[in-house]
Amino acid sequence: MVKKSPASQAIDSIIQESVSPLLKVEGFHKTARSFCRPQDDFIQVINFQSSVWNTPSSGQFTVNLNIVFPFYHQMLTNTPYPKNPGSAAPIFSRRIGLLMNERKDHWWVVTTDSDLSLIGREVAETMSTIGVPFLNEASSMDFLLTNLKMKNPPEGLAKAILLCYFDRKKEAEAIFRELETKCTMTGFKSTISKIKSNLGL
Repeated sequence: MVKKSPASQAIDSIIQESVSPLLKVEGFHKTARSFCRPQDDFIQVINFQSSVWNTPSSGQFTVNLNIVFPFYHQMLTNTPYPKNPGSAAPIFSRRIGLLMNERKDHWWVVTTDSDLSLIGREVAETMSTIGVPFLNEASSMDFLLTNLKMKNPPEGLAKAILLCYFDRKKEAEAIFRELETKCTMTGFKSTISKIKSNLGL
């Protein structure tokens, strides 16, 4: 096993000591750096992402808030739903920073001199007051249908797949037609055709 760098160990410590106890009480189960919790038809996923630019002595991490929908993963990827929901294709995702006051990407910085308990308390409070409440709001069909935007073609696909699952196929077919009309990329048109075939349309 490759030994983790001091920065990576520090990030793991923050997650394990400060965040994990909070999310465990909320009903989340931890796998690697992801926390998952079923909610009706959906799975809520809190994923801690490290920066690719981290060094042994300095690192950054952020949090992705994902809504996973097993049917969506299967139809989009044409592969079985994975055992770890954190590795599934999310139907909806938001970076935590976009929900914070600054409304921009936010990364916590960790160095060998950092006060890990202080950072941990800040991250835990952010999850408690922003992250978990957002996931609770987002884990519904109404929220997803409202917030999956047609101007973003991948979100349009997600919306159509969601509608098919709830047997609203006419609405889904209308979205597919709109996507096919507007799409100029051959590869994306091929993706649409494959998904329609998977859905039996």
